[in-house]
Amino acid sequence: MNSNNPYATANTPLTAGQLDPASVVAGWMAQFNPQGHTDPNYWIQRMHDTGGLNAGNLEYWKGRFMEAPGTHQEGPSGGGYAGTNVFSDPATQQWEQLVNQLVGKLNTPYQPAGFQPMIDYLNKYFQQLQGPAYTPAQMDLIQTQSTDPLMAQRDASRQQITQNFAARGITPDSGIVQQALEQSDQKYGVANTQNQAGFATNAIGLDRQNAATAAQVGQQIPQLQQGLYNYNLGNQLTGLQTAKQVPDEAWRRLTGANSLIDPLNTAGSLATQSGQFGLYGQNQTNAFIQALMQLLSGYFG
Repeated sequence: MNSNNPYATANTPLTAGQLDPASVVAGWMAQFNPQGHTDPNYWIQRMHDTGGLNAGNLEYWKGRFMEAPGTHQEGPSGGGYAGTNVFSDPATQQWEQLVNQLVGKLNTPYQPAGFQPMIDYLNKYFQQLQGPAYTPAQMDLIQTQSTDPLMAQRDASRQQITQNFAARGITPDSGIVQQALEQSDQKYGVANTQNQAGFATNAIGLDRQNAATAAQVGQQIPQLQQGLYNYNLGNQLTGLQTAKQVPDEAWRRLTGANSLIDPLNTAGSLATQSGQFGLYGQNQTNAFIQALMQLLSGYFG
């Protein structure tokens, strides 16, 4: 690959599991320059229409892109199915091509455009639910919002106590003033402790709730992935049953042809029997021809 090619690392995913069709196609255009593939928008649109581009179908689309134009029978969503080319009559040949197209589409893994982003989000959410209920910054903010009003009330109470005793001529360093201040501080200290305990209790409860939610989300992720797998597997089984129509039809025609050959074998048997009995005269030959014609008319009308 040309080191100056801006798409040299075009397979870098935009999000987890997803590739950028426009960058990948541009890289292929610059690297391979395939004849006839002059419209990259065609391939980009086809990738979007069939569920996007990812590591699972990257090689398939690369192979499709490298094919000579007009050589792929089943269309852009062929899923790697080579198709068949059994019949030559126009009507059956057209039917066979339609079967090939349908089987190719059924064999192409389908993934909705929003499926992988949803899985990525659920995985991220699943990881977050397993962490602490609050980040350190959130804990500091909540504790500050809870403690600051109490401390402001405590300071206001201390000021009021000092002013009341001063009005009575008692200085702040007096033992009675200090005792009143200590009692006030204890009251607000208890209130602050109760707030912190309530906050811790709520955090523990939220941790447990998040753990339960994480268990549910953790189950949903593989269920969604298994559901998509089962859907694609069902399509592949349907494609297998559909593809079977072609050999079934070929076998039906083969057995039908054999049934037409049997009368000729019967005619040959009559000729052998005529030879065994020595019926070589003209009259006997005419009788044999008449018998043969009657036998054939019974089959062919």
